[in-house]
Amino acid sequence: MMAKLPVDTRLKIEKAIEDGMVVQAFRPYLGLSGIGDSCSRKLWYGFRLCAVVQITQRLHRLFQRGHKEEPIIQADLRRAGAVCHVTQDNQPEAVCGNGHIKGHLDDVITKLKDAPKTPHLGEYKTHNDKSFKDLLKRGMKLSKPVHYAQMVCYMHLFKLKRGLYVAVNKNDDSRYYERISADPDKANELISKGEDIISTEIPPQRIGNSTWYECKWCNYYQICHFGEAPLKNCRTCKFVDIHDEGKWRCSGLKIWLSFEQQQLGCQRHKYLEGLR
Repeated sequence: MMAKLPVDTRLKIEKAIEDGMVVQAFRPYLGLSGIGDSCSRKLWYGFRLCAVVQITQRLHRLFQRGHKEEPIIQADLRRAGAVCHVTQDNQPEAVCGNGHIKGHLDDVITKLKDAPKTPHLGEYKTHNDKSFKDLLKRGMKLSKPVHYAQMVCYMHLFKLKRGLYVAVNKNDDSRYYERISADPDKANELISKGEDIISTEIPPQRIGNSTWYECKWCNYYQICHFGEAPLKNCRTCKFVDIHDEGKWRCSGLKIWLSFEQQQLGCQRHKYLEGLR
């Protein structure tokens, strides 16, 4: 007789690949890629390294898919006569907020057929089918305000007047192309928002209560609404001071702190007043 199949029909190889979580590396800066997020408090928690963020293997693959798509888009742009000046190994860094707010450009494009004499920021994104259809319906500024915010900040900091947004539908590989104009007023507003976030020791206001849909999906939900203790590290400590050029200093030990030191903290840790 044939042996009975096990009750758990998942393969061992499937479990080995899919069941582990991927820890997201901390960023030493507030990212311009998220500056347009509706919740400044969420951005503040991230900047202050309040929690370890873990994602599923599936979500990790989705993020990697976005990175893998960039050279494919660039190859098509080149075949159409455009010149792409950025590679993934050499992405220009956009910096503001005294070195504490940063982002990295996907591309700078010249000889684009729509305006051959005008350099364009290139921004490349992947979307699921629902997101892509909404993008087609409403356009990038309304459908993806976080992407719009990222682009106008990059354009402002690099003095670019035009941008090209290329979106890929991961369901069927169809694409959406849109040119946008610089928006200095919006960029300055967003950069000021970022400067407010990095300069305060008090978490900004919540955007909703514990039942608000955006809050339920937030990585800092338990800390924000239910008093879960944030991580103990230098950035959540009252003895840390933020300085120009992206630097941090411990006022207790009177030493400059590397990013590695900031993540570790020390036994003298005392929470910032806004985190008690």
